[in-house]
Amino acid sequence: MQYSIAPASVLIINLILNLGSLKKYGFRENRNDDGTRVSVRYNYFILSANCYFIVDAAWGLTYEHNDIASLFPIIYLLTVFGYLPTRG
Repeated sequence: MQYSIAPASVLIINLILNLGSLKKYGFRENRNDDGTRVSVRYNYFILSANCYFIVDAAWGLTYEHNDIASLFPIIYLLTVFGYLPTRG
């Protein structure tokens, strides 16, 4: 439980700081406007970072209950999703 507090708090802070950008530009690109295109690409980055924080927090919650054998596939799946983007 303590491990999942850090990613959850970072997720909340990230959403608070970037909520204006997410609301203003959304996730659709206008091909004619370069300024909007950069902001939309930044929103994609925010979205991917938030997905990582969610997976990391879920891993922390499930790993705390690693004595339950039926959670091993979920823990392994979250581990794969957590470390997959770091492989270049």
